[in-house]
Amino acid sequence: MINEHRENERNDNEMPESDLLYTLLKVQDLESGNEKITDSQLHDEIMTMFLAGHETTSNALTWTFYLLSKHPAIESRLFEEIYRND
Repeated sequence: MINEHRENERNDNEMPESDLLYTLLKVQDLESGNEKITDSQLHDEIMTMFLAGHETTSNALTWTFYLLSKHPAIESRLFEEIYRND
């Protein structure tokens, strides 16, 4: 996928601005003299974002279910609403 995006960039193909990978390809490392981000750095950045998002979501769900378990009336209302709209 990285190679495909790099090829599109080399061929001046228009890439959507909402594409995270395309946005990261435009990043330049000012400390190394404005060099483009390497494939290895790009991979590491994507994995970091993916894992950070995964952890944040799992923490939010864990706390949500924990709090629901401490408040059975609210939990019951939630399940009623879910099943009513099913």
